[in-house]
Amino acid sequence: MLHDVPDTEVVHHHPYAEYYIVTHGAGALEVDGEHVPLVAGSVVMVEAGERHRVAAVGPEGVRWIVVKEKSVPNSKVV
Repeated sequence: MLHDVPDTEVVHHHPYAEYYIVTHGAGALEVDGEHVPLVAGSVVMVEAGERHRVAAVGPEGVRWIVVKEKSVPNSKVV
């Protein structure tokens, strides 16, 4: 069972893509008004400009790593 996250979790967006790599637990990510499941082992991409927030978490919580696709010009750094 997932539990809603309070509305204080701000919906936001970025001028770059983000990749959520889920390492533990379960939850839901709201992306442009739709809920995308977050489960251990999954990778979710949020494209540049998409409004998003964590919308729900499971009873054991959810943990993830976020990779932000903000490349530095003329380099391989992300």
